[in-house]
Amino acid sequence: MLGEVTLRPARADEAEALAQLHVAAWRDAHAALAPAEATKALGVASRLPVWQRYLADATQHVLVVEQNSTLAGLVCFGPTSQLELGEQAEIKHLYVAASARQLGLGKTLLQAALAQLFESEYSKATLAVVSENEAARGFYRANGGQEVGAFVDAGPLWKSSNIIVEWKTE
Repeated sequence: MLGEVTLRPARADEAEALAQLHVAAWRDAHAALAPAEATKALGVASRLPVWQRYLADATQHVLVVEQNSTLAGLVCFGPTSQLELGEQAEIKHLYVAASARQLGLGKTLLQAALAQLFESEYSKATLAVVSENEAARGFYRANGGQEVGAFVDAGPLWKSSNIIVEWKTE
């Protein structure tokens, strides 16, 4: 059951909650894809400073979705930080809690991020997804993303093959 859903900007005091959601959702999505060492290495302590930086950086945008007043998903986006993605906007993180998947929350977050990016100076938005993550790739295709390239990401956690997914303004 979907219940009450709220989409809003993240608050500066939510960095730890964002790090916790990020780690739990990443581990769930990548458990069968990433080496065990990578899964172990990704922890709240390592992600907390990253989320604190995102929340303090005016060029980065973080939206959250709450389901029944509980943090259920997040999206972080802004100027690209990966050379392989070019000079457009990047969706850096899009995660939904395992308990809230298949309810349309990921689509809500993605559409909100794309709308904000396209209302600003960007005509394209991209993200990188692990090649073997078929569930995510299918989600992005179903939501208008086009696979336009590939590259090998050296880490920080493990060397992975990635697909570049792109959206353009209409």
